[in-house]
Amino acid sequence: MKTKTCKLEYLIKNIDIIPKKRLVFLFDKDSWYHFHKNDIEKLEEFKKLQPVYGDSKDYKVWSYKCAKRRDERMRKEFEEIFTEINQICINNHTYPIFEDPSNIEECLKIRKDLLYVYDDYEELNEFFGVKSFFDYEPPRYKKTICYPAIFQEDKEESGWWNVTVPDIFGGVTCGEGYDNAVEMAKDMIKLMLKEAPAQCSPPKSFEETKNNFPGEIVVMIEVEL
Repeated sequence: MKTKTCKLEYLIKNIDIIPKKRLVFLFDKDSWYHFHKNDIEKLEEFKKLQPVYGDSKDYKVWSYKCAKRRDERMRKEFEEIFTEINQICINNHTYPIFEDPSNIEECLKIRKDLLYVYDDYEELNEFFGVKSFFDYEPPRYKKTICYPAIFQEDKEESGWWNVTVPDIFGGVTCGEGYDNAVEMAKDMIKLMLKEAPAQCSPPKSFEETKNNFPGEIVVMIEVEL
């Protein structure tokens, strides 16, 4: 246990970017995520069932087959999450916590032991940035795209910038001051991607755009989709 505990302490204290919802699964006894204690209890219940064979219309046979399918599904989900936790360890140059992610019973036993070791949640709650695991929400995946834009100072209006995104047909805008021009460019790109996707070509690289527009100011504009 000491070795496994040290590995987890390493993860908690030294890794800045980590899929925290996976660590929630390891530590939270009472969370209502997909892998809560009821699922573990169902796995235990299935182990006690005796196989039932015969006509699938028979209630006992049907009930057993349903329980078996549920058990297989949960085991697959458990194996995936144990494998992912192991990969987190490997990616951060520490040994995996679980020796065999497919050995669900052994992995769950290790998890149970870890829950006992980390019975005091104060430090863990601080790590996750919440008062209770019930308040924790995993960070949502954000998809972004980056378009090169040509920035030109307006010769007639002092302080204004004209912006052209060459990979978007009709992708022009302007702003008072550089920062405002960047924000206007972001809004324009988002709008064009949403309302006129046919006019939006895949964005070229900074280098290619710079070669196509020598002497111009090229700025990469990143927007969240």
